[in-house]
Amino acid sequence: MPEAVRDTHIGGYRVAEKWLKDRKGRQLTFDDIEHYQRVVAALARTLALQADLDAAVTSVGGRPLS
Repeated sequence: MPEAVRDTHIGGYRVAEKWLKDRKGRQLTFDDIEHYQRVVAALARTLALQADLDAAVTSVGGRPLS
């Protein structure tokens, strides 16, 4: 998993890490693993979209100060 995805914080915690910690001590099912993969993919896509949005804003002069 890319480091940026692993380190993504939402709501004050790392999403990928918290998902796993919440399931500590139990064996993950195939469905659990598929779900985790979707969570990771969604985080990766979110980061990519944020980068695209930041680039678009920068290309038109950046964010207004007020």
